[in-house]
Amino acid sequence: AAAVRRRFGVDFPLAVMFRHPTVAAQAAFLATAARVAPPPPADAGEILELSPVQQRLAVLQRITPEATVYNMPTAFLIEGPLDVDRLEAAFAAVIARHEALRTAVVGENGESRQRVHAAVPFAVERLQPAAADATTADLHALVARFIRPFDPAVAPLLRVGVVPLAPGRHVVVIDLHHLVADGVSMAVLVRDFT
Repeated sequence: AAAVRRRFGVDFPLAVMFRHPTVAAQAAFLATAARVAPPPPADAGEILELSPVQQRLAVLQRITPEATVYNMPTAFLIEGPLDVDRLEAAFAAVIARHEALRTAVVGENGESRQRVHAAVPFAVERLQPAAADATTADLHALVARFIRPFDPAVAPLLRVGVVPLAPGRHVVVIDLHHLVADGVSMAVLVRDFT
């Protein structure tokens, strides 16, 4: 639905797909549907409402603050030289470009709200295996320790870590909280970064 809205400027909820089950019917709907303007960018510091899904996630995070079930980790093997300072600068630029990555979830009058910050601190974590001849199990344990609970009130709800395996071989681990990302936005992040 979000991709259709971005591409065609039309709200396209799931119910529309059921009412217009063929591609031809959906195309006809898109051709005649009222256009909607994209939401304006949030002003830095502005307090905004959470979506219903974000509200549920915020409640669950408050109930179990130590949980990582709503973390969205992913890892990439990078072969070739890796300049970690440039990697950090690239992620900082992506964070600056995307409001969601500068968003924190804060309590406001007893309810969770989101606050978009103008800028947030960010640093790539340099993760070191305990031994130069670390096993796959050692690396899995290192990555598991990297994936830890987020404090939703502290943006960014994103972490990036780098594990050197050998000269010219690194693992880059990205961990996002589901409050500020989903599968679609994770794909946008990867596309933006590459």
